Amino acid sequence: MKNLKIKTKLTIAVMSIAMIFFSLSSCKKKESLTTNEGYGKVKSDNWRDLIDNEVTVEGYVVSEGGSHLAKLVTQPEKYLVDAIIPETDYILLEVNSDLANQIVLGDYHGKKVRITGVLKATSDRSMNASSQFLGDKSLAQVKIDDPSKLVIIDNNIKFGRPTYLNFCERYPIICDLSVTISNKTALLYSGGVNASSAYYRYWNDLKFMYNTLRANGYSAANIRVVYKDGTGEDTDIPVDYAANPNGFNDAVDYLKGRMNSNSQFFFMMNNHGGPTTDANGDDNRGGINDNLDENYCYYNSSAIFLDDTIAAKINRMSMKTMIVVSKPCYSGGIIWDLRGTNRVILTSGTEFQVTYPNLAGTFGELTYNFLSAINGKFPDAATTVDADTNNDGKVSMYEAYIYIKNTEHRNEQPQFSDDGTGTATTSPSSSGFGAGVFL
Repeated sequence: MKNLKIKTKLTIAVMSIAMIFFSLSSCKKKESLTTNEGYGKVKSDNWRDLIDNEVTVEGYVVSEGGSHLAKLVTQPEKYLVDAIIPETDYILLEVNSDLANQIVLGDYHGKKVRITGVLKATSDRSMNASSQFLGDKSLAQVKIDDPSKLVIIDNNIKFGRPTYLNFCERYPIICDLSVTISNKTALLYSGGVNASSAYYRYWNDLKFMYNTLRANGYSAANIRVVYKDGTGEDTDIPVDYAANPNGFNDAVDYLKGRMNSNSQFFFMMNNHGGPTTDANGDDNRGGINDNLDENYCYYNSSAIFLDDTIAAKINRMSMKTMIVVSKPCYSGGIIWDLRGTNRVILTSGTEFQVTYPNLAGTFGELTYNFLSAINGKFPDAATTVDADTNNDGKVSMYEAYIYIKNTEHRNEQPQFSDDGTGTATTSPSSSGFGAGVFL
């Protein structure tokens, strides 16, 4: 009898503990953690302790579709910038697959919403790779399980969904040109970091630049495109390599085999950029002693794509002339690294500035204006452009820069360098080296 009483007491105790545990677990899953001023409370250093909690977040939906992961950003500018977004300024979104026909996040793109969902960790491969330098909390994702818990706060669209544009539809006469010049080579690069940040505007930039080069005598065999995971967003142009360390190196090695001391080399760098620690102090010079290098971003990689890495590869290539068009934030930093004689470098801003897309969000501001100057017409409109200031029937890199500078719509300062010193300027000489260099 005594043993029976002991067993009964133990059973009751175990059941009581189980009920308490169940109660606590239930409370955890129903807990609501609201954030209106950024996502720091959700994406804290110990954010994984909140996984499976119900959280409420507000912000602007970014949902470009395709392989692009949707997310919320605190302000529209966080999407309309080519910098790596601070962790507290965005959070990933996912819709329960059972609700795919009820919730289409693309319908909310650019709108401010309030979302209540369950905090998860994304399983996306590219996000997990970039978390090695972005940090573990970059993986935080809110999963939406209830359509009624997605509420529009502001129905005004702050930024539109990007549109894929076709070069040959915009420039049919230019596209029909088939002249090629054997000593012209080009490398077009766009990484994009991961599936939440590789925006479609970068693809438009690459497509239009590729075809602009083809129209100016660059053969398809002499152009290498390095993009994202090695697959394009459509089939308008080929993609030759993935934007990871091996892909970039393979592209450079391929082009080196087709270049000599008479070659003209065009290098376009696109997507995001951000400052990172300068381990060897090689960027400190003159009045700049910030101990910072620039990270120009791979895709689906844990490695940092340093300006030093780019320079080490590019500066070993044999060439007569080089043209660089560099779009990322902090792009002015590449001018010092790629300095040298017979080189013209155009960047979207200084090495301390974030930079932006064009007003429509379909191209980069720098690339849009560069393409307009070279092709004589806006990429997305019938508006004609005359950047040929000396009326010789062609547009030099100097003339293209002057047009870019005078047409700037964003809070950025395009930079130019053509004197070999690695010094950037906004007032280049009309008789400098760049005035005699053409695509």
